[in-house]
Amino acid sequence: MIEASEINEKELIGVPFWKGLEVAGRKVNIYADFDKEFNDDCGIPSCSFYEEEDNESKYSVIHLEQEEVALEVNPEKTCFILACPKEEISQGRALLHLALCLTERERQLAGGALTHGSAVETPSGKGILFLGNQGAGKTTIAVNLGLRGYSLIGNDQVILERPLLEEDKVFLFGGTKYLMVRESAVLSGHLPLSRENFPDNGSSSWENKIKIDPLELGIRKSEGISELNSTFIIHIDPTGREKIHLERITPKDIKTNLFLGEKLARHISGVATHVMSDSGYLLSHTPSLDDSITRNNRRNLIYNLYDKGVYRIYGSDVNEIIYAIEDLIGEA
Repeated sequence: MIEASEINEKELIGVPFWKGLEVAGRKVNIYADFDKEFNDDCGIPSCSFYEEEDNESKYSVIHLEQEEVALEVNPEKTCFILACPKEEISQGRALLHLALCLTERERQLAGGALTHGSAVETPSGKGILFLGNQGAGKTTIAVNLGLRGYSLIGNDQVILERPLLEEDKVFLFGGTKYLMVRESAVLSGHLPLSRENFPDNGSSSWENKIKIDPLELGIRKSEGISELNSTFIIHIDPTGREKIHLERITPKDIKTNLFLGEKLARHISGVATHVMSDSGYLLSHTPSLDDSITRNNRRNLIYNLYDKGVYRIYGSDVNEIIYAIEDLIGEA
């Protein structure tokens, strides 16, 4: 069994550089004897690939050929070493997701975080973040605002940056620029799409989703950096009975503190994505890259969100929710 603590990266001469992953300026070198033609972004936000080893990056992911599966992280938390049969992960997705975790380590050391949510930029340039549980309506709100002239910063995954020298500011740095739309949102009348856009695959309308480029709906993509104005925790009631409700949440709200803590920690704690084989089998659980420094930075980021304004908003009528948001942020 190969232990990460026993390996000197520079001595791994037999493991060639495969490609590098860059996520919003943070780079990770990946070493594996794989085909370099793979360029699927795997849903990783604001990412690009580089084809020559970056000697300035201290982060790396290394694949070692070994029959028994093992995943180790070095004591400095700068290198993942995945040992397993090559044929299990030869498409490269497993290594890219490990590299994403390392970029998140560097981001949280600098005060930011990657989170599951949606974000838009208002016509006047304000950044608005939408959080919520799975299926709560984050994409629905982002799409409807996009149709009103807002630009999409990110959907599903959003990057937050909090410059340590500007502690009172939070920036929405980017995110995934596609839309995963549920058939149930269309059937409810919340989105201007046709049922015919969805495949008849026998799954429930809540599970049946399609991937759409926002440009197909006439929604602009924001390519810049937007300062965060406010955060909304969304829930669209599917029963049609819930009345509109909007309230500002205080930092003493236990439920919201637990929610924000979990949402901003998923990618560094190792629970967002585990190591899967190309065929979908679970190979290993991703180790946590969290420590006292990143936890402290994340706590400060959460307080920054409260200072900007964290709001709970729910209801059944999408238009009522949008009007309430616009009225609050001064975009009505």
